[in-house]
Amino acid sequence: MKMDELRIIGYEWCDGRRLCDGRPIPGIGEWIEYEGGAEIGERGMHCSKHPLDALHWHPGSISSILRVEVTGALDTAGDPPTRYAGTEGRVLGSVDARPVLGAWKRWCARRVLHLWPAPPIVQAFLTTGDESLRCGAAAKATAAWDTVEGFAARQAVKAAECAAAEAATARAAAGAFAAKAATYAAAQEAAAAGEYAAEGDAIAADAHCAEQAAQRAELRRLVEEAFAIQAREGGPHS
Repeated sequence: MKMDELRIIGYEWCDGRRLCDGRPIPGIGEWIEYEGGAEIGERGMHCSKHPLDALHWHPGSISSILRVEVTGALDTAGDPPTRYAGTEGRVLGSVDARPVLGAWKRWCARRVLHLWPAPPIVQAFLTTGDESLRCGAAAKATAAWDTVEGFAARQAVKAAECAAAEAATARAAAGAFAAKAATYAAAQEAAAAGEYAAEGDAIAADAHCAEQAAQRAELRRLVEEAFAIQAREGGPHS
């Protein structure tokens, strides 16, 4: 959907080298202009107001989170819009995405950790994020898939497995899968409280929405905290 000129402040995940349209990431505060109009996924400075919405639009490797300003003639996606592309834009700041995404994945998995008998190394990794435990935790979670029973428990295992995935380069898919598995596990656990099928479905739907809202709030908190810490420390991209 095309929009008249507005000013949007939002977030964009990236590989640390290029924007989603292939352009090199400009210096902080440097304006970029696009000729020929903006088009979602094709042309223009892109962002989403919420970091989780932005994450859903980034399928590849992630090393940075950008805070960006998008303006000019805008194109949008979603109703209400969750994605913006503008003919003008600039990067306002950048932080390392990997500790943020890692902390969020572990938080999602911890939310449903009680649904399966997680080995101590998995519990320790999800609690501390100790990189020396990552490979062992991932292996134990993968091995547990065939030993647990029930959809909720298996989704909780999958959340832990995704949380322990990929040490060096965070991928959006791992974060999304961890969150999705945790959401399904929470919904299934809640559905079991219903006395009959329709009631269980309604309870599951409510739990699903509540878990998604909690995940969105936690990711926003982590992202904003990362930018706030950087600003206090006077980093080069604050």
